[in-house]
Amino acid sequence: MAKQTFALERGGPKRLEIAWSGMFKNVQVTLDGAPIGSFETKKQLEEGGNFGLPDGSQLHVQLKRQGMATELQLRRNGEPLPGSASDPQQRVATAAGMLYFIAALNAALGIVAELGVEFLARIGVGWGNIVAALIYAGLGYLVKAKQSRVALVLAIVLFVLDGIASVFAGTHAGGSPPVGGLVARIFLLIPLWSGVPALTALNKAKAAQPA
Repeated sequence: MAKQTFALERGGPKRLEIAWSGMFKNVQVTLDGAPIGSFETKKQLEEGGNFGLPDGSQLHVQLKRQGMATELQLRRNGEPLPGSASDPQQRVATAAGMLYFIAALNAALGIVAELGVEFLARIGVGWGNIVAALIYAGLGYLVKAKQSRVALVLAIVLFVLDGIASVFAGTHAGGSPPVGGLVARIFLLIPLWSGVPALTALNKAKAAQPA
């Protein structure tokens, strides 16, 4: 049985547990070990439900589709629980982590190509990928540490342009369009794109705080 635990307040103890079997079947919601709600089927979870907490607040649990992805949303009185899928800070952390992953992937491909893998060299993989890795890593740092929306947008634009260039390079080398690679890029783009509104929300909240 899979499970996740969450705190009700940022920095607080993880008291809430969501456990399920298979593809979100027999979902059990507990607080401090005591059951507060359940969903028998995935369809019920997609419809969502509200559960009262001992302090009088309301917990909303729902499995929702966001673009091409599905996320388990947990909201207490309308606000995402810290660390949950819809938490802006969690989305920003995921976006930054994805940029680090893309950086590591580019670095690995570039190094392997420079070691003499002819196929990679023919489609343009090489030192340029190592440079791109440094750029992605730097943008990931700005997103994670500085919560820079501009850095994330630049990373998305660079990633899209890099994908277009890869298609042209592969086709020019005599191969067929890398459909699998394009699909992979789309899935990598999803958490990056989700990080943009999350950064907007965080920056607005920061600006609204009293000086």
